[in-house]
Amino acid sequence: MRLPQALGYLFYRYRTDNIDTKKHFNLIVMTVLNDGSLDDWRWLFACYGWQQIRDWVADSQNSRSLSPEMETFWTGMLLATPRKRDRWAGGNGVRTTNPQVATWLEVDNVLAARANSNAESIISMPTSNTKVDDLGRPHAASNEVN
Repeated sequence: MRLPQALGYLFYRYRTDNIDTKKHFNLIVMTVLNDGSLDDWRWLFACYGWQQIRDWVADSQNSRSLSPEMETFWTGMLLATPRKRDRWAGGNGVRTTNPQVATWLEVDNVLAARANSNAESIISMPTSNTKVDDLGRPHAASNEVN
């Protein structure tokens, strides 16, 4: 069975005339539950039935493909126990943070603090005869005329 044209706006990345309701069950359910309107949801439940949609949502691999808000909503509605995830843990799989990010943030904070404490020296451009240190800051004595 072909996807109704009324749902085409949800599948703008696909050729909707090639989407089949049997072959592309997971894609259709995920997309309609995540982004569909009330009318789209009515079509989805009429097409597949409550039990089939409930079974799809009950499988945590499937429900994790929903946005965290929609996963909470649909697991609460269909399973009577909403699953809650951290905001950054969901949507198309679990997102993890690179362990080096904390190190990068610390380095950025140090550089920002250094920049703030040396704002005047960063803003004022040294003249050609001004001596600078390792960080590009002009030496206090370098502005004196020799």
